[in-house]
Amino acid sequence: MRVNVKRMIVVSIALMLMLPLVMGLVGCSTRKVYTSGFFEYTVYEDRQNKKQYATIVRFSESGREQEVLDIPREIEGIEVYALGGKIGSGWGGSYPLENENLKKMYIHDNITSITREALGKLRDLDIMYCGFKDMRAEFLKLFNGDTYNSYIYIYIYSEMYYSDEDYSKSRNVIPANIEFLNNYSTDINGGYYRLDNIESGERIPEPPAPGREGYD
Repeated sequence: MRVNVKRMIVVSIALMLMLPLVMGLVGCSTRKVYTSGFFEYTVYEDRQNKKQYATIVRFSESGREQEVLDIPREIEGIEVYALGGKIGSGWGGSYPLENENLKKMYIHDNITSITREALGKLRDLDIMYCGFKDMRAEFLKLFNGDTYNSYIYIYIYSEMYYSDEDYSKSRNVIPANIEFLNNYSTDINGGYYRLDNIESGERIPEPPAPGREGYD
């Protein structure tokens, strides 16, 4: 029996190229997306710790009409810990956050993960990072977008570092000019709970009431 070696090689290469697509179609189970207010989210089950976590993956129809959005700490009683995420559990793309009207978005210290794809379609946006935990170099590089500015606490800005010194004072990562502090502790979120950046002549927006566990 004669074997056509060239044909076998071509077929083998074709099968290798098709394998990711086949696995994506077969092995990718789409995550269920829920809607609450301005946001759409998926739920991650941490079976080991018997806890649920929410990932905000899209803005709802009403959310896409907003010019200012505050990423919640909880949604339907579930702790929010991430923005963006994979569409399915296997091979597949990622969710982008889309809102042509959005001018300012507040992100708090409960968010510990943001995918690059999540912010990829947002334009002319000010990101107010009101967090303190996990301010790693990679996290700040993610905020170094070409179409949005990212504001952080002044003291973090003065002390932040990158492995690449050229990024140490990014043109897109800017110290905010207004900071709201807690009056009871310097340990919780570095003593801060809110920041903003207001241009001359603007009115300062009323910040959300600070909360403290066990207190009214």
